[in-house]
Amino acid sequence: MSHYAHSRRLFVPFIAVSLISIFLLLLNGLHSEFNIPLPDLHQYSLTSSSLSASHVVHNRIYFSSSFGAHYDVYLALAGSVQRILKTTYPNPNDYVLKVYVSLPMRYEFQEIVDRGTGLYQGNMTSNGLFLDDFRRAYETGEDPTLLILGTCEVDMPDWSNTLLELWDSLPDHRKFYVVCGIHNIGQTWTDEHLADWSKRGAIRTYGISEHVAKGYRGKLLTMADSPEEKYYTADLEHVRTDYFVPILNLKNMPWRSSVGQAKKTSKKPLTDVVIQGNFEQERRDYAEFFKEFEASIHQDPEAWGYTKTLPWEPVPSLNPFTIHLMGNGKEDELDIPNNVRPLIKMWKDVDYPKYYEMIAKMDILVPNFNAHGGYYVGQASSSVVMAVECNTPILANHRLRAAYTYLSDALTIERPSALREIDALKVLRTGTLPASNWTSLGAPPKANMAPINNILEDGLILDNGLSNRVRWTANIPPRERAPELWDDMEIMLKSGWRRSDKDMERAKQSIWTKNDDFSKRLLQGI
Repeated sequence: MSHYAHSRRLFVPFIAVSLISIFLLLLNGLHSEFNIPLPDLHQYSLTSSSLSASHVVHNRIYFSSSFGAHYDVYLALAGSVQRILKTTYPNPNDYVLKVYVSLPMRYEFQEIVDRGTGLYQGNMTSNGLFLDDFRRAYETGEDPTLLILGTCEVDMPDWSNTLLELWDSLPDHRKFYVVCGIHNIGQTWTDEHLADWSKRGAIRTYGISEHVAKGYRGKLLTMADSPEEKYYTADLEHVRTDYFVPILNLKNMPWRSSVGQAKKTSKKPLTDVVIQGNFEQERRDYAEFFKEFEASIHQDPEAWGYTKTLPWEPVPSLNPFTIHLMGNGKEDELDIPNNVRPLIKMWKDVDYPKYYEMIAKMDILVPNFNAHGGYYVGQASSSVVMAVECNTPILANHRLRAAYTYLSDALTIERPSALREIDALKVLRTGTLPASNWTSLGAPPKANMAPINNILEDGLILDNGLSNRVRWTANIPPRERAPELWDDMEIMLKSGWRRSDKDMERAKQSIWTKNDDFSKRLLQGI
């Protein structure tokens, strides 16, 4: 019997009620492990409540990753685990927590750590020393019981064989349990390495968003049903899959107060939006986005704050609209039309402290996800997390909200998918809804301008200095053909694009609470 299995048996008397609850949840359906009830949010604080030490199975824990990035992901989990251990064990000698990362941290991430953002606090060792130190821990009798790998897509190919050799050499009462962080379910490490650990009953996984966890769970069920002996004998369907959303607490950043106050008091229309991510078409549909933006500004450049004739020049009195692109890669892959290139600001290789500040100053984050890319089904986008951390609302459609279940109305501006991102931004900027340019159920004709009073009902015109002059149409069905769509658009318009910092912080508290619950389950081995 492995050490982990033995520990769980010893632990049964203390957690009978918890195990019964989990069993009942499992009866509810295939994905019941994701239906974790939220605790009372009023009891939440960033300093996690303690566990009873008698309920802790794992108190000798190592964190590591061979990947040279993703600090914000696994150091957030390490910070959560650290806070729980500190409140559970007043004497720091009663537990072991060691963290290995790629040093020095890139892009000044150490400053983010030092600002008290909820990340692990303490000494961190170079990940180049991890394997030797981990082996040595069993020679000295430290005997770690839990190894948490931050990016298994990279960590397992690098370290799995060596760790398996060590695991097999240890007697059952000294073996360790592996926890694998999943960012992208499409990577091949699962096919090559997971079965070896599953056969030993020594692994569990967590996605960095619920949709990643569900996608990975589906992948495991498919592999478990495989005719290949390697997979069907590994009992992959019983590999526990959970999730942890790495949201940092940026309240102590030096710009937080001034940026929040500026947003609160500003009366300007929507002027600055950001698309954050690598400059590549596979993940985001840059080409279509800029094509639609060019068409919209051609139709009415003044609505976007620019002169009527080419080349478009900003009109300061109209608060010109700017698209910010933040990321890395080749700009040529974005297919930005020459006419709109001057209206776009590019930001590359920005250090983390400045990166967060710039995201926080934006009015809206635009996901611009490729509809056929992985960000909806098997991969988590850092853009969504960063926007939440920075209190910048996300322009989200129903599909994105269904995938990133930790999002709420406080964190998003929800648009119906039939209303394209550019058209939604124009609605929010001008305070007006478009008219449908359809004349039949067939393909829409050329734009058919309609007076605002014929477009809106119940006085849905916002006083932002633009609505009195903007008349425009969009490629959407008329109200009589799609009443639910128009209801959604009216809700979006009435809600506006500004969000309350207090409501956003309250929404993040629920995420942090859920994260700490996951950390407690890790420590309890459940």
